[in-house]
Amino acid sequence: MFPLAFSQIRDSINPSAVDMNRRCEMIALAVLMTATIALAADVKFSAAPTARKGGNTIEIAFAVAAPTDATVEIIDGGGNVVRHLAAGLLGDKAPAPFQPGLSQRLAWDGKDDFGKPAPDNCKVRVSLGAQARLGKVLFSSPGLAHDPRAAAVGPDGLVYVLTEHTCAKSTFLLQAYTQDGVYGKTIMPYPANLPNDRLAGNLYVAALTKPKGEPFPPEFGRDAKNPPGGMYPYVYGGVLKFPPAGGKVHYRTGDPKAAWPPAGSEKMIPAIAAAISPDAMIEGALWCRGGVSIVPGRMGSCGCYTSRFGLDYFDRVFLPDNGLFGVRVLDTAGNPLLRFGDYGNEDSAGPGSTLETPAIPFAWPQTVSVGKSGVYVSDFINRRIVRVDLLATVEETVAV
Repeated sequence: MFPLAFSQIRDSINPSAVDMNRRCEMIALAVLMTATIALAADVKFSAAPTARKGGNTIEIAFAVAAPTDATVEIIDGGGNVVRHLAAGLLGDKAPAPFQPGLSQRLAWDGKDDFGKPAPDNCKVRVSLGAQARLGKVLFSSPGLAHDPRAAAVGPDGLVYVLTEHTCAKSTFLLQAYTQDGVYGKTIMPYPANLPNDRLAGNLYVAALTKPKGEPFPPEFGRDAKNPPGGMYPYVYGGVLKFPPAGGKVHYRTGDPKAAWPPAGSEKMIPAIAAAISPDAMIEGALWCRGGVSIVPGRMGSCGCYTSRFGLDYFDRVFLPDNGLFGVRVLDTAGNPLLRFGDYGNEDSAGPGSTLETPAIPFAWPQTVSVGKSGVYVSDFINRRIVRVDLLATVEETVAV
């Protein structure tokens, strides 16, 4: 098993779940949010949202008091989102269709996410200051023969859970449940062919590669200062965003005859891959951000517990950060929006559980999938799926 402990804690461990001959000692690590994101007290509108019809479009305008994340959605009369218009961190590097700055003007063409006319009586909802709250712990039963390995949310709103038999490692089940954990159906085998329209668009790749100069988390201690001095940099990678044309990653080898840097490197992103090479160049990528683990290092290494990230309807990226027991959220420009989660064992399951802290508990966040009903995280060590609800600090709705 891959060691998880950064330092020691001797309480809050369920004796029935621990092999007394092998002590698993873990500690929750506090992570400070980036200073560029507004504090809760600063999350407010300096100009309330408005929506005015102009020709064939609706002009949406609003302003915020300080840099903060925002989402703009079109909702129907029942409160259902019919168009995901924009989301990201407002400020100098706000992603399109936002403009740089704190004052925003967006145009809506009156269509839903599928290009069809939206229903009448829609409203614009503008939300500021993303927050995370524990929704519900699903499928938590240490006696189950099958362990949850991954979860994905389908367009039908069902949660599709991939489970592996505890002993027969090659035995998998794919089953569908409601968002509250009620069994729906079993699908077997998992369909291997995806329609072509699912393969179009930008490419997001998790790799054991992160931008050179971007530090490892300080919680790694000496490993953060002198990689690859310990094991954590060997499994701590990043996510790369490529356009539809794709790209490649060049790794520097020990061959003295191999040219380095590669031709055209002035247009590439300098990077590091601790378990592969101290020097790498990313060609064709729109951006690269560190903060996803566990990522396998090289061919032949163990990848059985590799992490899987997810994207939502705004193409925001949700990265499982196993090393720090949480999930990181990036917008389409790679800006950090939110981090949630801390270490918690099987006794930690929110209000009413044996241990009500931390607010959102993970022991090994392995996969993340995002749907309209929330964020679903597969927790390998605790053998359960955790649903996390996304909330806003400030939100207003205006008629169109």
